[in-house]
Amino acid sequence: MTFKQAIQSGFQNYVTFSGRASRSEYWYWTLFVFLSAFVLAIVDSALGTPFYAIFALGVFLPNLAVLVRRLHDRNKSGWWILLFLIPLIGAVILLIWTLLPSDNGANDYGVEPVPDPITEVILDDPAQVTAQVDTQPVEVQAAIAALPNEALVSVQLEN
Repeated sequence: MTFKQAIQSGFQNYVTFSGRASRSEYWYWTLFVFLSAFVLAIVDSALGTPFYAIFALGVFLPNLAVLVRRLHDRNKSGWWILLFLIPLIGAVILLIWTLLPSDNGANDYGVEPVPDPITEVILDDPAQVTAQVDTQPVEVQAAIAALPNEALVSVQLEN
């Protein structure tokens, strides 16, 4: 997931506490929040505006949601977020869990978040393929060419 996609996902799923969030989605979202808060804190101190407070309130639920989905990605209940109530140790445990890679395959909270690149393929006829992807193995190209007309298919490419 790219930086832009992570920001879009964070706001589109701002109260979605189900499902899973990939490591890149979580950390890009966290980077966006940190950088935005830093800039707004500087602006607030220089101009005396309440932008930082407004931003903090605006991203409170999306922060919780993406962290819960990240915990789900590690096959942990969202209630583990309450570890933040244990000073220092709780935050360190949550930090470690967010740094660890995703569980492979499906778990109790859904299917594995789709790794990049995601290909959306629209076929008008088997000979014409429109795809958005960085690289495509020959096997995938052959499978796409064999699909029926007017099919919308999401193809997940794994490294």
